[in-house]
This record gives sequence, structure tokens and C-alpha cells, in this order.
Amino acid sequence: MKGFSTYVLSGKAPLLSNLSDEQQKLVEICFEMKENALIDFVSPRLEANVFEERRENNKSRSRKLFALWQEAMPILTGRLYTHYHFSYGMRNIKGKPSKQKMHPCTFSTEVPELCFVWKEYEDHYKLDLRFRLGKKVWMPSYEFNSKFFANTAKEPRKYYLLNSFMDCQLVTYFQKNKFQLLVMKEHYKGDCKDFVDQLRKRYRFINDPNIG
Repeated sequence: MKGFSTYVLSGKAPLLSNLSDEQQKLVEICFEMKENALIDFVSPRLEANVFEERRENNKSRSRKLFALWQEAMPILTGRLYTHYHFSYGMRNIKGKPSKQKMHPCTFSTEVPELCFVWKEYEDHYKLDLRFRLGKKVWMPSYEFNSKFFANTAKEPRKYYLLNSFMDCQLVTYFQKNKFQLLVMKEHYKGDCKDFVDQLRKRYRFINDPNIG
């Protein structure tokens, strides 16, 4: 890939002529993604009703985006010249794509399974988020902000679409602290304990594995 021409932001772009049915379907998905990728600014300084409305709107759009990615994955998998670029709620999608910011990537049909490693120390607990592919457990990569995908530290540009929207929310939450949660034993009660108990009901907790 030597360079990029322009972002395709309109269905009238000349580049969209003579597409195959599969390519046309992917373009339609992309335009629908474009509409749902817009993010409402959220700040604690907003009035409570406005804050909650914007937060719910953003969550609703995220759900739609995840559903669209589920549609797009069978078309994207195995294609050449796929690239990653963080759009930042479409704020970065202007003018001509920068070659330095467009990173080659691939998409896999394998579905990652989230799991957790629970460790007890003298005065605190540690909860690590991991994911399984087949029989192997991997440490997630936080090199790229991928939101709906898992990627490994070994191959950070190979993307595995997460299994559910709840998985996406958990990955986003844990990503903020390098995929781990530390809790002092004296504070392990109430909402914190309930949170871990709910995770135990839904996800697999494993012993400290050999991380890939």
C-alpha cells in the first residue's frame, strides 16, 4: 500500500461504481457505522437529565455499532489491505487519510472467550482480565483502542471480534487500568464483591496460566 486517496464519506463517490454485491453490502454497513460512530460529549458538569440522556444515546449507538461489526466480519475476514485507524467518534475522519496513522491489520473468525485470573495476596486481591483462543490464554494488548475487539500483545493488529456487547463493556472498563483490578481486603465488600460475584457467574475464573 503506497498511499491513500480520500475518505469515502458519500454514496455518490466515483470510487463506489462497479462494486460487487459483497462490496456494496460492506459499503452500506460502513455508512451506517458512520452515523452511529458520532459521540455526544459527556461531562459531569452537565445537568443530570442531559448527562443521562447523552450517556444512554452513546450506549445505544455502541450497541448498534457492535451489531454492524457482526455483519461486517464475514465480509472483512481474509481480505487484503485492511487497515486500522482510530476515528475518535469520527473527529479524525477528515480530508485525506494519513499513511502514518493507517496501520495494516487483519481480522480473524475465531471468537475470543473472556476469562479472569483471581489472585490473593496478604492484604489485597488482584483480578486480571484475559481471553482464551482455543486452549491458549492470552494477555490483551492495550496498544490500540479497539473497543469491540480482542487483540494480543504478540499480534496487536490481528483483531478478534468479542462475543457480546457485555464483553465489549468489560474490556473497555478493564483497559483503563491495564486489564487488572486491585482491591484491598478491607474494602472487598458491598458493590465490589457483588461485581466479582456476578463475573464468576458469567465468566470462567482460571488459575494463573502461562500467558501467550
